[in-house]
Amino acid sequence: MKKIFTVFLITLLTAVMLLSYGCGKDNKSNKFIVKDGQTEYKIVVPDGLELADNEMFAATELRELLYEATGVNFEIIEDTGLTHDDGNKYFSVGNNSLFKSSGIEKDESLTYNGFQIVTKGDTVYFIGKSTNGTINAVYEYLSRTLHFDQYTLEVYEIDKVDSFAFAEMDVKMQPDIPYQEFELKEVKENRKFRQRMRLNKKEEIYLWTEYKATWIHNTFGWYPLEIYGPEGTDPHPKFYGANYQQLCYNANGDEAEYQLMQDIFLETAKEIILANPDNRVIGFTHEDMDIWCSCDLCAEAKAKYNTDAGVVIQFLNDVAPRLREWVQSVPEIENNTYEIMFFAYNPTVNPPASDPEGDGTYAPIDSSVDADPWVAVMLAPILSDQYIPYNSPGTVNEPYLNGLLGWSVCCDNVYLWVYNYSYVANLLPFSMANATQATKQFFLEHGLKGVFEEYVHGKKNTAFTNYNIYMQSKINWDVDLDLRALTEKFFNAVYGEASSVMKEFYDQIRMSIEVKYREGLINGDCWSGDRLDSSDAWPYAELVMYNNYIDKAFEAIEPVKILDPERYEILYDNILLESLFPRYGVIEYYGHQYTDDVLTQMKLAFREDAQNLGVDTMNATSITGVYEKWGI
Repeated sequence: MKKIFTVFLITLLTAVMLLSYGCGKDNKSNKFIVKDGQTEYKIVVPDGLELADNEMFAATELRELLYEATGVNFEIIEDTGLTHDDGNKYFSVGNNSLFKSSGIEKDESLTYNGFQIVTKGDTVYFIGKSTNGTINAVYEYLSRTLHFDQYTLEVYEIDKVDSFAFAEMDVKMQPDIPYQEFELKEVKENRKFRQRMRLNKKEEIYLWTEYKATWIHNTFGWYPLEIYGPEGTDPHPKFYGANYQQLCYNANGDEAEYQLMQDIFLETAKEIILANPDNRVIGFTHEDMDIWCSCDLCAEAKAKYNTDAGVVIQFLNDVAPRLREWVQSVPEIENNTYEIMFFAYNPTVNPPASDPEGDGTYAPIDSSVDADPWVAVMLAPILSDQYIPYNSPGTVNEPYLNGLLGWSVCCDNVYLWVYNYSYVANLLPFSMANATQATKQFFLEHGLKGVFEEYVHGKKNTAFTNYNIYMQSKINWDVDLDLRALTEKFFNAVYGEASSVMKEFYDQIRMSIEVKYREGLINGDCWSGDRLDSSDAWPYAELVMYNNYIDKAFEAIEPVKILDPERYEILYDNILLESLFPRYGVIEYYGHQYTDDVLTQMKLAFREDAQNLGVDTMNATSITGVYEKWGI
């Protein structure tokens, strides 16, 4: 992987540091892990690990990054026959024999991604709540001692040192938002990038069925039409609403069929839990249709609760206690807790709660829709305005503000689906992170346990999406971070000598979007491409100004071409990626101002650059539609 290094003095490496989202102590020491290019330290893992196992992955990352920093190759050994001794010089990774004999107490109150870093004697212990937490512990240690940070898929930063001092630590840390998953190809397809950004993948969080193998829009995976539909192998048509596009959570009022629906759910849940007992969130989310069952019971429930979510909660409230009773009867998992997650999305977006006094004090409409502790809701407010915080009364987001207040009293476990881009204008700047921090701070006050961040599904994304990914991943760990300092850090690392120019470019876009939004030229929801992708939103002079920023940025990095060709290539590509938005706008809206030959060359150059960078998506589909429209 290509990389950018920043070198600091060794005296900085052992300074006392406290991160705002962690707790613990780091103290100076006169001991060294690496001295004059030599080390006595070894990395210890539990015996019998496969290379892909989390604890082995943590160990190999520790070895690789320490080698990058020090030039020393640390040996990885298994823990066979090893016990703790204060004189041992080890990096102890995970639940191995060293840790078991160390007397260090594991903090079981930490959440899934949480971890401890503890030094005892001369050994450094990395202890995760989960094995994924152990990986996070390694990165935090490297961050505190060698200023390691990952910025983009290609760019990370770590100090280069001749000697590496031992730092005493006693750190406990967990993210403010326990789970975070990013719907993005770089994250899903590149494990190293995902782990270094301290993100999760759905396979380590969610449980789902073998049918329709996904945690989203998957209720027909629990009750497949090919089995239970009217023409299935075991027909139970009352499981479904009209036109068989959604479940009927009341089984159309048939008590025997309703009982059978519960039994089928429970047997399926037991199978998938036993297959992956460490995954704790069971996806049971309705199909991606606005239509809902219109049987008498469902219609009565909607009228009573002002939402189709009431019948979902009632169904899950019936199955959750039975599932909990079973889990507590199985020795291997008896102490585990699970959550059955459903969507608050489109027909179910409103909570079954009311505010009778009109003072913001919500309560469930009745006890049947007060969710069981093992029930979770994923709020997916697709029509919310991404430019303003959700807690903005008197705005278009007020229904979602009230919705969250209602959901937080109906359900203890709240998750949030975040829409980070425009579905129909992927190449153009969207919200530019104007409100995300305030929104997450507000949600955390009301029980937020996880976020699912949706991005452009392409391999690469322009319009400063790389910054947004970095920023969101950091905020999910600490929602009170100083965004100004974070932004400065990112731009310095990713754009190098062109950072000031690119930061000015970024700020200009943000201010422009803010003005356009206030003047009503653009919308703030993720379907806003009809206004965003237009000449009204992007005057020619503005796009020319942005292209001038790009030219200045290229000029700023020109000296690097000779001094460090590899680094120049990285900086060049990072700037080139951000050139695609204004170049697209000039071609798409103002191409008529150029001769045919010049315009064709502009289009061909755009396509070549986009392909080389891996940008393959526009309007939530392949970018080839743009090229066909352009006639190339």
